[in-house]
Amino acid sequence: ADSFASRVSHIDSMAEMLKSHGLKNGDIIVGVDGKKTDPIADTAELYIKLRKTAGDSVTLDVLRDGQKLSMPLRTFRMSFRK
Repeated sequence: ADSFASRVSHIDSMAEMLKSHGLKNGDIIVGVDGKKTDPIADTAELYIKLRKTAGDSVTLDVLRDGQKLSMPLRTFRMSFRK
């Protein structure tokens, strides 16, 4: 109840291709780098967007099938051409 408790509902095809994480649909992210709450961010995704920069690595605390896992996640930097 006192964590991000964000359920994974979609895996981006780019993240699958880059193998930036091992998340699966239905996983529940309860923490990021040991943080479970934030004064501003109410989801793990928002916390990462606000508190981390592109290219950072973080560790997710994940619940999968009733078991708690620690899972590395690599954020990636998007490049855009003009």
